[in-house]
Amino acid sequence: MLEAASVASYSALTRVLLAAPGTPYPAIVAADLTGLGVSHAVPGGAAVGSAVRYRLLRRGTTMGSEDVVLALTFESVVSSVALVAILWVGLIASIPFFGLSPAYVTTAVVCAVVLGGIALALVGLTRADAVAPRVAVWIIDRLPARLRPRLTAALHYGATRLGSLLANGPLLRASSGWALANWLFDAASLWTFLAAYGFLAQPLGLLVVYSVATLAASVPITPSGLGVIEALLIPAVVALGADHTIAVIGVISWRLFEFWVPIPLSGVTYLAIRVREYLVRAR
Repeated sequence: MLEAASVASYSALTRVLLAAPGTPYPAIVAADLTGLGVSHAVPGGAAVGSAVRYRLLRRGTTMGSEDVVLALTFESVVSSVALVAILWVGLIASIPFFGLSPAYVTTAVVCAVVLGGIALALVGLTRADAVAPRVAVWIIDRLPARLRPRLTAALHYGATRLGSLLANGPLLRASSGWALANWLFDAASLWTFLAAYGFLAQPLGLLVVYSVATLAASVPITPSGLGVIEALLIPAVVALGADHTIAVIGVISWRLFEFWVPIPLSGVTYLAIRVREYLVRAR
């Protein structure tokens, strides 16, 4: 149930950023779950999964291709920022329980720098006199002439839409809330599996190691961090006080639902999408 709530929260984030009133929520869930399953099945899965989601959402909404691309890009940024923020807050809040160590201080400083850098980059992209747009224009000017008008128009359109998104307080609050819910439900699922085998992990400590492992898995070495997350989480959970056997079976059980179950489900959701499209055309 917690893993289902995590996926549902991510789809709610997609719906908020797409702002496509005519698109039914189940269709967005199906597109997200299909993309999630694909991302778990192939190397470089995040890029392939995003491409699959783009095609399905583009066909299932009345939005233009630029709007869908911008929404999915901003969704990825919001989701990443939410995960880094969870790690940063978890680090600060867990200091009274685990003490102040150089690793904690270094990680907290890095997280603060990353969050500040992302904020500056997002704001900078919306200002024509900032560095990022000028660098983009400089690059576009050196591309073949036939590509320049379209890329320049896309840059201006993207900057304008990004500015409107950042200026929309309710949208930012809603998207941040759903992004946080996506990660927190997933982390709660991990805690629940460990508890089922007899280890009640300290929530803040588990939240920190979960965030670190998930961020490490974002490096496209294996599909969605297959093997990377397990290699990092199991010794980290043991360090939190779990028996090694409990740590292994707890993490593996969690990954069964978090990583493996979406793969066959994505086949079901993709088939459902195609059947729905066929029925719509047949009317």
